[in-house]
Amino acid sequence: MARVFWSPPPPPLQLIIDILPEDFDTPMFWSDEELTWFKGTEVTSRIGKQKSEEQYQTLLLPLIQDNPHLFNLRKCGLAEFHRMGSLVLAYSFGQSTAPEDDDDDNDEIDGEETSEIAMVPLADMLNANPQLNNVSSPFSNIDPGASV
Repeated sequence: MARVFWSPPPPPLQLIIDILPEDFDTPMFWSDEELTWFKGTEVTSRIGKQKSEEQYQTLLLPLIQDNPHLFNLRKCGLAEFHRMGSLVLAYSFGQSTAPEDDDDDNDEIDGEETSEIAMVPLADMLNANPQLNNVSSPFSNIDPGASV
């Protein structure tokens, strides 16, 4: 995902990248002061910001620093890491599959559920069925030509 943002992608892919959000207003990007509003709730423990930053510091940053010929540290900072993670989480859909009872010798652990994940850049359109809304207007049956 990040590699696509580092180098010019092919034109069809560029169209998709151009519509992806540059900024997020999710709890991952809130200030410490804003997060204190949720102290005492489960919101702050579910964000995963600390774990995400630890993963960046311990796993990714050493790899980036050891390979300056592959990575531009300016483009691989913590903020970019959070953005890429947020894009993946926001635009990926997964389908869990229940384990099958078979005797195949495969790589998955017996009895473990697997998941197939796909990035869907225009995923918002999949949820845009106007027949399935959660708002009902009492004015929907008013004749537009009627006087008020």
